Amino acid sequence: MRKKREVVLVAFLMVFTSFVAAGSKSNVLQNEWDKTYGGDEYDFLYCVQQTADGGYIASGVTTQSEIQYAWVIKLDGNGDVEWEKKEMGNDVYIQPSYIQQTSDGGYIVCGVFNSPDAKFGYYKSFLWKLDDEGNTQWIKTFYERLWVVFETSDGYIGGGYDALSNNDYDAMLMKLNSMGNMEWKKLYRYGAGYDYGYSLGKTNDNGYLIGGYVSKAGDTDMWLIKTDENGNKIWAKTYGGSKDDWSAARNCFQTSDGYIMAGETKSFGNGNNDVWIVKTDKNGNMVWNKTYGGKRDDRIWGMDKVFDGYLLCITKAYSAVGGTADIWIVKIDENGEMLWNQTFGGSREDRGYYIQQTENGGYIVAGRTESFGGSSDGWLIKVENVPPNRPERPQGEANGHINENYTYSTSTIDSNGDEIYYMWDWGDNTTTGWIGPFNSGETVKMNHTWKEKGTYIVRVKAKDVSGKESPWSDPMVVTMPKKVTILQQLE
Repeated sequence: MRKKREVVLVAFLMVFTSFVAAGSKSNVLQNEWDKTYGGDEYDFLYCVQQTADGGYIASGVTTQSEIQYAWVIKLDGNGDVEWEKKEMGNDVYIQPSYIQQTSDGGYIVCGVFNSPDAKFGYYKSFLWKLDDEGNTQWIKTFYERLWVVFETSDGYIGGGYDALSNNDYDAMLMKLNSMGNMEWKKLYRYGAGYDYGYSLGKTNDNGYLIGGYVSKAGDTDMWLIKTDENGNKIWAKTYGGSKDDWSAARNCFQTSDGYIMAGETKSFGNGNNDVWIVKTDKNGNMVWNKTYGGKRDDRIWGMDKVFDGYLLCITKAYSAVGGTADIWIVKIDENGEMLWNQTFGGSREDRGYYIQQTENGGYIVAGRTESFGGSSDGWLIKVENVPPNRPERPQGEANGHINENYTYSTSTIDSNGDEIYYMWDWGDNTTTGWIGPFNSGETVKMNHTWKEKGTYIVRVKAKDVSGKESPWSDPMVVTMPKKVTILQQLE
């Protein structure tokens, strides 16, 4: 019988002074729940998405009697299992790499598996369609390797790579119909050798981004390809230094003025292997790049674009506090500056593979844990979006004259690093409405003019970009010449 285990999260707060950007914060965010899933053998969760009903769908691997299965779990909003399904038992290797809810309420999963009839190498890929109750509708297999799949208006688009020979691979975009049958595929070649596609993104012109890496003389470079809606290449750019640099983070994104992708670097940074974020302009030219990591290995398989920046799901291998590896969540702003970081883990190896912001502004993380549950269990961590702190009591002139303009200031902190909006109540039956956004911790100033003599209660509250509101600040009493008691104002 399958087991579900609920554990109390042991969270280690880590501040790495060697690489944390100035002004960034290591905040203890509020853990809403975390739960482990699996049996007595090797289990992990590699991807998770919030579903339309407020629950979650997760995919990964479960092992029973030494046979690995592609595994899908449907959970409610509290992380409790509603149903689970396993398919395609394999005694060597299988890895579902991506899952998405489809417009019919069901789910689409892709991944790779070991197969004796694979075309060059050991692996083929699969596309698995389930209905909303977890019943398998169809499974298709391909010689090409699919790592990410998105639903389109008329089927699916998949990203990955294809093998031309044992030592020659090209990045790939594959278009499929609604039944999972291939309609077309396009290959993208840098040169002879290993040219991989591991991440996929949609662009505003209905085209696509493919991220990965290419092999060059003695090393690898990160690679980004821009295509039109039919998969025709518009441009392709490489990024890297004198050592190995690559990307396998599954998602890349369009920004307001270009594109952004996540990967890893041995050429730059402080450690043996650091997380590397590359921001480009609309033509793929690098605008900036940032590294994040400690003195050893830091790996990234998950990145999400959020309201005011990006969330990075990093595994800190062998540079963790306590365990041999921990999950490290980092939030960065639009310029790559670290806003906060939070670490989750125990005394053994714990790895993070995917992150997604939830509708309420929190986030959900998928990974695996050896510290809690069984020998290796799937692990989901739900972190709550907490509202901004109560704003500071307004500061400014406490006495004045009517029909003159006065300036008042306040500030507050959002522990999630979200941008903040403020609403001022001037005590004269007028408010500002929500104004902003402002950075967390930024001092905000606002002007007001009173038209009548009296005593006024001025207060302010804040909300984050997800709509979570703080309490009202402590009041400030402002008196115009006419004296009126505070009780009269509050009545």
